[in-house]
Amino acid sequence: MEKQTWTMEITVFAFLALACSSTVFCANEMGAFVIDGKNDQKNCGMVQGPPGAPGTPGNHGSPGIPGIPGNPGSCCGCMSSRGTVVSGGADGGEEGAHEGVPGPRGRPGERGLPGPQGPPGLDGAVGPQGPAGVGTEGVTIRSAFSAAITSTIRAGKHNDKVLLFDTVITNIGENFDGETGMFTAPADGAYMFMMNVHRAAVTKSPYVKLMKEGVIQVAVYDYGTSDAYDTASNSVILELVTGENVWLQLDQGNEINSNDNRYTTFSGYLLFTT
Repeated sequence: MEKQTWTMEITVFAFLALACSSTVFCANEMGAFVIDGKNDQKNCGMVQGPPGAPGTPGNHGSPGIPGIPGNPGSCCGCMSSRGTVVSGGADGGEEGAHEGVPGPRGRPGERGLPGPQGPPGLDGAVGPQGPAGVGTEGVTIRSAFSAAITSTIRAGKHNDKVLLFDTVITNIGENFDGETGMFTAPADGAYMFMMNVHRAAVTKSPYVKLMKEGVIQVAVYDYGTSDAYDTASNSVILELVTGENVWLQLDQGNEINSNDNRYTTFSGYLLFTT
């Protein structure tokens, strides 16, 4: 009994001490205390102290249930990431039927390197034959002659003598004149000349020169007293221009012999024009 009385005294003393302090506690399940002259269990509390240090964060909770999808937006004429007008929401709905206006044309890029050469193409069809050309027919110059002497001819003691030919055997082109002994070139070109000279005496020697415009080109000479019947010959190709003359000339103090057998002759012809 004494122990119970002592306990109640201590309890009353503690209550009075707490009442005099600034802290008021609520009644617990064992009973209710009077706070500010009221018996108030519902609004009972205590004065909040300073905040404590933050605690350690707790673990993440489980994801919630997905919400119900919202209705499509009402974007009219929005532009998608591909530059086309869409009729759905701004985040991209079904594409509309109309594309946007093309932008301005960009500047031309730099020219690339040439590619490798391709294989040859197939041969084309043969074209039609063209009209005949208009021109002049080429002119072919033909010139050839052969002439002979049928008698003996002597040159003066101090003067050469141009040989004249009493027999003209061939004269194609009429470029040789037997009466003057001259051949006249009808065109620029290369000409072949040949001469044969006969000797029938032991006292005179045939010395004949082939002349071009007064200049000796080649010659024949038969000298000796032991043989009275000889024939000497020579030939040459000369380049002539139109109008130049060629002839045979007997050297002074010499003679040539011939008869109807035509032992002494002079021939020439045009090889080609130049």
